[in-house]
Amino acid sequence: VVGPEDRAKAFADCDFDRILAIFPHLDFSPIIRDFRIAPPRQASPDGLKPLLTRLANAAPPEKSAFGLEEVKAAFHSGDSARVMATIQTSGSKGPALANALALALQSETPDWIRACVSQATDLPQLLLQISRSRIAWLEGRKADALAPWPEVFPDLWEIRLREDWHGWEQADFSSALENLKRCVGSELAAIRIPTDSTPAQRRAVTDRLSNPTTIAAVGKTRFALACMNAAITLAANREEHETTAKFANLARNLGAPAVPCLRAEAVALTALGDFKNARSRWVELITEHPVETHLPTDYTEAAYTAFEEADARQAVEILTTGLRRFPQDADFALKAGWVALLTGNSERAYKFLLAGRQIGYPPEKQENATALLCIAASQSGATGESSTYFDELLAMDPAWENPETLEALDWPEELKSTLREFSLVALTPNPSLGPFPTNP
Repeated sequence: VVGPEDRAKAFADCDFDRILAIFPHLDFSPIIRDFRIAPPRQASPDGLKPLLTRLANAAPPEKSAFGLEEVKAAFHSGDSARVMATIQTSGSKGPALANALALALQSETPDWIRACVSQATDLPQLLLQISRSRIAWLEGRKADALAPWPEVFPDLWEIRLREDWHGWEQADFSSALENLKRCVGSELAAIRIPTDSTPAQRRAVTDRLSNPTTIAAVGKTRFALACMNAAITLAANREEHETTAKFANLARNLGAPAVPCLRAEAVALTALGDFKNARSRWVELITEHPVETHLPTDYTEAAYTAFEEADARQAVEILTTGLRRFPQDADFALKAGWVALLTGNSERAYKFLLAGRQIGYPPEKQENATALLCIAASQSGATGESSTYFDELLAMDPAWENPETLEALDWPEELKSTLREFSLVALTPNPSLGPFPTNP
């Protein structure tokens, strides 16, 4: 469209609009935009030299369209010998080889991609990675194709803003990246349980993960993470506890992050009633891994399994440590009080529950917390305080003085019996007040 003299004049005059018009097929707008921040007249005489050199190297006047039609015709013919010959004559960089590589990446022939890469110079790292992954994918080496890519694929536009591609931007590689992204995404989706999954979807994923060929297809690292994520998701489903424990243990043995694996496995083992092995997982989690990775429930669950294993001393020690590490967590204090009551440590339970009361229980936990405070205080000998807590409980809901309310509680009998004593006192008529009224 324009000759070398017009190009040179545009460069010399710093006519950015003219430069963009001369190179309509290239996207230099980010570079030019940055240079426009400081008007050219304020720059030193050599201030624009890097830009001018970069533009000239990106599309030299004598090579800007050289060989492009031959490259496109060869690839469209599908003749492998012709394609290979054309690649060999396309140089080591520039528009011909760049477009050859872009077309090779869209093909199903790994040898074409390999030929482009082998003679390329200054090939950007992203293009090299795309090429190697595409070759691996076409050759059935899916694990090698997936391995270099993170969960979130790189943004081609952002990379182009950061890197100098030395002329390789003269072809559009966005479709190659998107195609690889789709291939990788489809493979990973098959080993990922969807949000709000159905039983059938969960079964499909667990069957895929149980297939011995899957680890070879996706690689050890991704397989381990997939097993871990499956275990975490399945832990919320009661019918999946055995599968949860299996995948969590497998993931941890293959090198997935230990803490979430231990947690998922321990939750499943606890639900299965295997308290011995569940306790060992919980204790390992809270004693051998950084405190910042712990959750308050790790301590209450660990204490509960210790209680189930008839080790009340360890249960109380775990709860005490948990309260020290989560001093502002009222929900933990409530759960700690509950477990302490279950283990027969009413005085320690009373301290836990009072700590939670001082922090402030959320409204939806007030009734249960007050009921447990009443029980803990009574069993600790603080009869005056226990009566006060029961009065508070009745003020929240008078139904607590009804024996049917207590019978409906899914609580141990030793806890309900303490509350039952207070409800009986509330129901005993005072002779000086006459007959006790009956419910309508």
